[in-house]
Amino acid sequence: MHPELPGPTRPRALASTVSEDGDVIAVSIREGTSGRAWFLGLWLAGWTVGCIGLAYAACTRPEPFLLVFGIPFWASWAFVAVVLANTLFGRHRVSLDPDGLASERRLPGMTTRRFVPLSELRSVAARVFAVDSEGSETAGIEIGTLGRSLVIGTGLSAVERDWLADRLDRHRRRLQAAAGREQPAEIDPGDCRTLPPPTDCAWSHQEDDFDGPLFLQRGHLDAAAVFGLLFVAVFWNGIVGVFVASLAGLDRAEAAPRDAAWWGLFLFLIPFEVVGLAVVVGLLAAVLDPVRVTRWRFGRDAITRVTTWAGLPLGWSRRFTHAGLATAAVRDDLAPRGPFGLGAAPGIPSGANYGLLVADAANVEVCRIAGLTLGEARWMKGRLQAAGLVR
Repeated sequence: MHPELPGPTRPRALASTVSEDGDVIAVSIREGTSGRAWFLGLWLAGWTVGCIGLAYAACTRPEPFLLVFGIPFWASWAFVAVVLANTLFGRHRVSLDPDGLASERRLPGMTTRRFVPLSELRSVAARVFAVDSEGSETAGIEIGTLGRSLVIGTGLSAVERDWLADRLDRHRRRLQAAAGREQPAEIDPGDCRTLPPPTDCAWSHQEDDFDGPLFLQRGHLDAAAVFGLLFVAVFWNGIVGVFVASLAGLDRAEAAPRDAAWWGLFLFLIPFEVVGLAVVVGLLAAVLDPVRVTRWRFGRDAITRVTTWAGLPLGWSRRFTHAGLATAAVRDDLAPRGPFGLGAAPGIPSGANYGLLVADAANVEVCRIAGLTLGEARWMKGRLQAAGLVR
């Protein structure tokens, strides 16, 4: 056996806390850095003074324009205050032992926990998630599983991220080798009939001898998505509202647009108002997601996709007819589409970039189920194979 090659260099000083005891390795990481906390604290101090001044003016001079003008400022204050609280008090803890990986994320007023069995762990890697137009990177450590990914260490230095990811991945491989639970390298196994769904599977399966297999997904409330969309909706529409108030003559300014300038600003604001409306619709969809149900039914002559909200057919419905199915392929490039079909926005990885591509006997695509985790895609393929619909 070849000796294990040395990994990345351990930093002289660690921002994370790492402890090892036999087969157990535990890591504790702060959500942010001290530099970020100081910057946000100083910014928030100055911003607070401005927001208090705006609030005082809005109370002493009850004019609608002052209230509209202050909305984006107050929304920004609330957002930065939450980020600062998370930076100061948020911590992410993970521990890896022969049973699996336990994750606990503590934020002010909220704690989330998740456990991933050892057999569902796939990889631990440090990587860059996204790069914006100014070259600023979003990077961290992605813990890949058969279900959704876990992300830690977004506030660590590149050197510490590389070292910590390598340390965790070596420990994972050692534990899985000892337990005989190594993950296969191939994404799309030939026979998936015996593969179970991942522990965080969002879908359920029903078998009907007459209608064929049915996959059902019930929505859930994502608090982070709701609060994120709420901030964007209030901030964006607050800024647009300032200009709309000016058009309505609420600012009482002598320089308010008139005649051709008024119509020019009116037409200029239309696309921004459409975007604001789209964000509000997205917020409503996120709030009402617990009453959403999506169904994929695989029949002998057609596949149907139906989405209902509170039992009402308010979502997209599609019917894909076919003369017979032949194959179902698991792919790793079927992330859900973003707004207006522009593709998914880059950012923190979710692990839901897999999907199932179903084809007929002529090897022509019949339909695709996008936005699945790897475990969900494999399990769905296995259910279709067990039903005799695909090879």
